Amino acid sequence: MNDLLRAIWEAPEDDDPRSVYADELIARGDPRGEMIQLQLQRGTFDAQARELELWKLHGAAWLGELARYPVTVHFRRGFPYSLIGDAADIVASAQLIREQPIRALVVTSGLDDAALAAMPELDRIAVLELDHGFASNVGPAPMGDDGFARFARVQLPALRVLSVANQQLTRMPEAPWWVQLTRLAVRRNPLGPTGIGALAFRLDALRELDLAATGVGDAGMEMLAGLQLTWLRAGWEMGQPPRGRHNRIGARGAEAIGKIASLTRLELDHNELGGRGAELLGKLVAVERLDLAACGLGDDGAAAIARTFPAVRFLDLAANEIGPSGGLAIAEASGLGAVYELDLSDNRLGVEGVEALAQGSGLPALRRLMVQRNRLYTGRTLAYDELDEPEEESLHATRARFKDRPQVYVG
Repeated sequence: MNDLLRAIWEAPEDDDPRSVYADELIARGDPRGEMIQLQLQRGTFDAQARELELWKLHGAAWLGELARYPVTVHFRRGFPYSLIGDAADIVASAQLIREQPIRALVVTSGLDDAALAAMPELDRIAVLELDHGFASNVGPAPMGDDGFARFARVQLPALRVLSVANQQLTRMPEAPWWVQLTRLAVRRNPLGPTGIGALAFRLDALRELDLAATGVGDAGMEMLAGLQLTWLRAGWEMGQPPRGRHNRIGARGAEAIGKIASLTRLELDHNELGGRGAELLGKLVAVERLDLAACGLGDDGAAAIARTFPAVRFLDLAANEIGPSGGLAIAEASGLGAVYELDLSDNRLGVEGVEALAQGSGLPALRRLMVQRNRLYTGRTLAYDELDEPEEESLHATRARFKDRPQVYVG
């Protein structure tokens, strides 16, 4: 290992030695130098297309000896970054972690293999994904509390990001590395308020937290209100969560979340906020992406949202029983000047509410609006299986209502 490669291995988060190494390779006519530069730039579509072209031409040669290991190797910033495979294969590939700047492990199965938690090479791992398959009855059994406890006893000094989804966890064990995590995903575990709340005092460095389908409830959110998060996901997980894992966050939980002033992204879909909960979230003036779909907001909640959130660019208010008056409040919103994309589908806006959006003076930055299934009835009926259903106007007709706002795509 030459000096530059050693510097890259010893300081895997530092781009400078990688850039110098890329320049050396380019000077020698080695195309891998260009690939390293492209990945360091994290650049444009054209740069990504060029990188893909280089991989097609030279990828097999760059993988070289790496291809003999029983894992999938992903590159980032020009060098091997992550290993993907089951526990036994990752253990068998430990030499890669010793020789390459590997920072992430994605373990797909075999988490009951004690050898994985015992690997000394875990000292170098910053990102650890221990997720179980989507359905608990598919593949091997989840590792459960006892299996996760094996990792809790390991030091893991470099660990910053942990994902341990759908593993039937009911509690978070004591571990030396909680205090160093910056991102944690525990979605689809039946932790409940107690299992969640036990983490609160150990997560001082945490900035991103995924609690989807964990049953956190109002009590759990109140215990977590002191965290300095920038991203919180505490809504629904795709597919129907097992009974007991709906988060059921209401006004109390919304009040607690409203105290996390550092939030820039908030996903609370499929909770029980109501209009009062929407109002209590109004202190979150730094939020740029807000998902409150299916939260029972109604017209009162829509009006509360319209008065606040000056930084929000992406706003999801689908399926909230918002009627014409709520649509009018949003159309004339004084507090939503930055909204670029707005989803109001599956509400009750009717012609009056949609016309208000088309003619309103608010939402100056709006470029994308979703208003499907909003009771835009034509007066005709359609027969479905012996039932008459009112006909909704076509998307073309809805788009015609926005002829004076041609900059807005309506879907």
